[in-house]
This record gives sequence, C-alpha cells and structure tokens, in this order.
Amino acid sequence: MADPQTDLRDSEEFPVGYGDIRLISSDRVIFHFQQWLLMYMSPVFKDMFTIGNAKGSNNPPSVILSEDSKTLSMVLQFIDPMKDNPALEFTILSHLLEAARKYQFGKIKDWVASWLNGNDPAVEATATQFSITQAIELLEVGTTFDRTSSSYPG
Repeated sequence: MADPQTDLRDSEEFPVGYGDIRLISSDRVIFHFQQWLLMYMSPVFKDMFTIGNAKGSNNPPSVILSEDSKTLSMVLQFIDPMKDNPALEFTILSHLLEAARKYQFGKIKDWVASWLNGNDPAVEATATQFSITQAIELLEVGTTFDRTSSSYPG
C-alpha cells in the first residue's frame, strides 16, 4: 500500500508558497491557497476555518476535499483575482456546479449561468447547454425545497 504522504503532488497552478493553507483533492493533488480569500468568497470555508482554527502548529493547515484536482483547480482559478477565469468544459460542469453549491460560491454559479445563457461570445448554443440549464433549474428547485420542507405543514 502506498504511503499517503508520498503519493501527494503539488499543483502547478497553485504551488508551494502560493498560499498559507493546503487543499488536498481526491486525486491527491495539493493546492496551496490563501485562507483569507477562501473565507471571503465562501461562508462554508469561513465557518470551517473559524471553528477549526488551531494555533501552535508550524505546518500550514491542510483540508482534504472530495473534489478532484481538475474541479478544484477551476474553482480556485475563478475565485483568485490574480488568475484568468478558466475555460469552461461541459465534461466538468456538473462537478463545478456541485462544488459551487457545496461551498456556497455564488459567483461561480452566476458565471456558469451567464456562460450557458450565451453571454460568452466564445460559446455556441447546443442541446447539451439546454440539458445542463435544466439541471441547474432542478438544483435550484431542490435547494428551495430543502429550505422550505422543514416548515411544510404535513
């Protein structure tokens, strides 16, 4: 069995020294990123780091995430003001939207919706876009239902 510490590799986009925390993807890639920026962009990360703030360690905090490196890279590239927005790909769109929902990155959801609505001149309308737009609407309906279902009188 492989040693979990030796099969890790650093991200090329977010290498050692780029940030003060380590985000570890499901496929064992380490992304070094700024904690303050994650806390600013995501209430989930803000709560996570506020509650789990451990003092006295010389090592940067590490967070193991369920997202793969391609998804995590796109999320971080989008929220990092020093990076250009990555090119969206249909093959990863559902993973990207799930990460945006999970960590409450509203700006990513807006970016994807704008892209799907054809506001990006580089994107052509396709049947796949229509299917994904329907999936987003279903996610929104599900989120609304989750918020209201606890008060449903029945």
